[in-house]
Amino acid sequence: MSSLDNTIYFANDHFVVNEQWVDLFLHFMKIKPKTATPLKGWYKTARAKISDIGEQEFIDKGVHWLKHSIEKSKTKAGAEYYGLAVADSVMREDLSPTGQLPKWVVDVYGDQILYDKFIQNPSCTNGFINYFYNTIGGRIMRGFLHASALVESKDVDELVTQFLDDHADECPDLVDIYMQKEADKAIPKILYLRTKVKTKSILKKIDKALAELADVNNISVNDILALAPNEFDLSVTGEYSQTIDGYKLHCQIDSHKSVRFTYIKPDGTSSVSPPKSLKEEFPENLKSFKKDVKSIQAMIADRVKKLGDVYRQDYSVSYSFWTKVYVDNSLMAIATKNLLWVINGSTGTQVARWNDGQFVGADNNPVAVSGQDTLSLWHPVNANEQELERWQRVYFANNLQQPFKQLFREFYRKPDSDNIADGDMANFSGYLLKKDTVAALAKAQGWTTTGLSSEDSDRVSFKFQDSQLVAEFLVEEKYLDEYSKVRGSAHIVSKGLQFVSGKKAISLQSIPATYFSEIMRDIDLFVAKSLLYLDVEEERNYENTAKWYWSPQFDFRLNFLMRICTAEGVDNKFQFEKPFIFIKNSKGVTRIHVGFGHIYADDLTFEGNVADYKPKKGRKIRFLPGLDDGFIEKLYGKVMDSINE
Repeated sequence: MSSLDNTIYFANDHFVVNEQWVDLFLHFMKIKPKTATPLKGWYKTARAKISDIGEQEFIDKGVHWLKHSIEKSKTKAGAEYYGLAVADSVMREDLSPTGQLPKWVVDVYGDQILYDKFIQNPSCTNGFINYFYNTIGGRIMRGFLHASALVESKDVDELVTQFLDDHADECPDLVDIYMQKEADKAIPKILYLRTKVKTKSILKKIDKALAELADVNNISVNDILALAPNEFDLSVTGEYSQTIDGYKLHCQIDSHKSVRFTYIKPDGTSSVSPPKSLKEEFPENLKSFKKDVKSIQAMIADRVKKLGDVYRQDYSVSYSFWTKVYVDNSLMAIATKNLLWVINGSTGTQVARWNDGQFVGADNNPVAVSGQDTLSLWHPVNANEQELERWQRVYFANNLQQPFKQLFREFYRKPDSDNIADGDMANFSGYLLKKDTVAALAKAQGWTTTGLSSEDSDRVSFKFQDSQLVAEFLVEEKYLDEYSKVRGSAHIVSKGLQFVSGKKAISLQSIPATYFSEIMRDIDLFVAKSLLYLDVEEERNYENTAKWYWSPQFDFRLNFLMRICTAEGVDNKFQFEKPFIFIKNSKGVTRIHVGFGHIYADDLTFEGNVADYKPKKGRKIRFLPGLDDGFIEKLYGKVMDSINE
């Protein structure tokens, strides 16, 4: 029997490994290691080779053989360690009836064949990754998976889904496979994959794929997220329930941080904690229910995070599409609860919030919207003082909580000239900062920090997704003798902000107001959190001078704190003198830095930080501006407890 007429028998079927199959298998084995993505040309060639065999023949013979090999291999040694890739052993046996690999494999790989089994890869010795990416059978299997993007077949889809369920955290190929499909088919598949993956490198690849799909289809990543299948049967009002043998387990999910459980017994009585009988009779069901709730909260939190990124994009959608994305989808309905929207229609521009199935204005009257009107997220930098004050009163009076700070968001207006020093940025230049802290904060906010990695640190950069626009926060190295690192400086001095496009500086007047405000908000954060001291010429006593630092964002914090304390009738119980709140009580005088949260005695002895403070039991703030700002709750708690001491 020659290497080109080997007959593979499986189940009740068989096929002859002729030249056309050999040609396809060799093409499968040409995909590079796992870090590489097959090029478009690979898929084009694979399609042609499948056509030579016949698409139905490819499915009926090749795919069924692979599925049979996987099923047969489940009893093989190592299946628990190598997963589906252990099918390599069955596939090699079928391809090697004489006990030796076929000549067509040896001719291609020659000395790369190791132990008549592996293609050499010194970095791998065992596990699914080694078997899937480095064995003969594994590489043929990988080719079948990628070819699944080229044929329409339930059997092929089941094969890919099997890999998704068993190896989502180990197999980045799944992203590439789905990206070969049409957008309406690729999006749900990739979003489902995203719920299964925890590996950071694969998550990063998924997010990159989603961004590419969003760009190609002229929508946002949030719009794509809205198309994710709701596997939990969650209502748009946030209700999630399960019934177990007469018990009803109910959870009201108000936000990604707030849930309320109710348990109803078969006799109709209810409680907020699980009944003893439920815990004893159905412990695993109860555990699974709570796990589902945590998964739902995690998915909502993911959408909330990406909503904030919309402020750095030129984003607007039609009302008809908006309802599909933000109203009909339960996860997005909860994630966008109580947000303000700008409605642009034929009659002009209006600001409104979604409430009980309709848009309402600040006066709580309905706002008419038509299908072709466009909507975008409202940002305070685009509002005048009267509009801002009016909406803040509405939210404060009704305790309307937002998923992130929007209405009470820090904002920064552009100066009238191109000189940033004329605006809010004036006091952000000339500060000595901790370089590592700036780098960590910048990365968390999506900035690029390669400009801090050399000994000549000069900038951190942020590139806007929908343009060539780049914001650059300029810095320079500052050495402080023993305070510096062995290689490079541990400190940098802020030099200012510039916007560039194509490496050319551009006028501030051409920068969208929301872009400028969000970049300034980031820089304010970098400076406030990494500040060493104010005057770079004095180079010592930085701890004392930092105590007196005041940032524009601190003004927002103070304004909101004063509104709360006024509503509670305690605004006359303390004094404020920038940057401290002074509270007199039986213990003397307590100073609290409104910005940093540092707590000092009257003689400026450091006593702790608000961030580490635990308010007294029962102390709860009546309203938070956004669920992403827990600091204000602790600050308010410390102020109130200090007043009552």
